[in-house]
This record gives sequence, structure tokens and C-alpha cells, in this order.
Amino acid sequence: MLSGRRILVTGASSGIGRAIALRCLAAGASVLATGRRAAALAELAGAEAYACDLREPGAAEACVARAVERLGGLDGAVHAAGTVLRTQDPRSTSDDEIDEVLLTNLVVPQRVARAALGALGEGGSLVLISSQLSRIGAPGYASYCAAKGGVESLVR
Repeated sequence: MLSGRRILVTGASSGIGRAIALRCLAAGASVLATGRRAAALAELAGAEAYACDLREPGAAEACVARAVERLGGLDGAVHAAGTVLRTQDPRSTSDDEIDEVLLTNLVVPQRVARAALGALGEGGSLVLISSQLSRIGAPGYASYCAAKGGVESLVR
């Protein structure tokens, strides 16, 4: 189904990103798996592992460039990296906590989209993972819900 496709998967160290990378590999794709934990990435048999922190300026561009170099091009990119942090009461959430959630869950997806769209070939696909909480909200997750709602607006 994905045989011959070249796909970048962010957040592949764990969770949804890891599951996506494994499914892409099982379907015959060549995968560049990125995440912050090199040891976890190394366990993805068959994937090209690239440890990086997408919160760093220029990291999204470096990941896409690495995918193009190692895979010979890019047919798809799935951005699944994100964070929830701890439950947040909007009345007592620190500026640093707000900044961390918004950077990781809104700014980074926009950087990844910008970099990937410049490299995707004809008919390429970009997927940005959001959350149902972007539409229904949840007590204690104000920054997370706002960031994921922003991702959905970015995609639209």
C-alpha cells in the first residue's frame, strides 16, 4: 500500500508517532523516524532514525533535509510530536508552562508544515495530528486545547 513511499514521521519515539512509523514500515514505506529519544528511535527496525528536538529553531528544516537526503525525496510527512505536560489550571499556569505547550503543540507543527511543504513531491501528503480536545475542551487543559485548535485552523 505504501511501497516505495518516503515518509517523515515526527514524534516516533513513543505513542501515536511510534505507532504511525511502525504501520508505515509494515506497509512498505521508507521511514525517517524523528523524536527526542535516540534509544527509542533505534528500536524501530527498518526505519532511518534521527534524534532531534523540534522545538529548536531550524530543527524542522533539518529533519526534512535529512529525510530528503536519506530517503531520496519525500512523499509524505506525519507530524505526531506533542506534549500535554501536567493538568493545568488556567488561573495558576505559569508563563513557562503556557509557552512550552504552545511551542510544542502549535508553533512546531507550523514549522514542520512549512519545511515539509517545500520538499513534498507531486501528490505528496502532509498530516498534522490534533486532538478531540481542540473541539470539546477539558478542564485543566486550556493551553493544550487552544494549541490543538490552532493546528486544526492551520490545516484548514
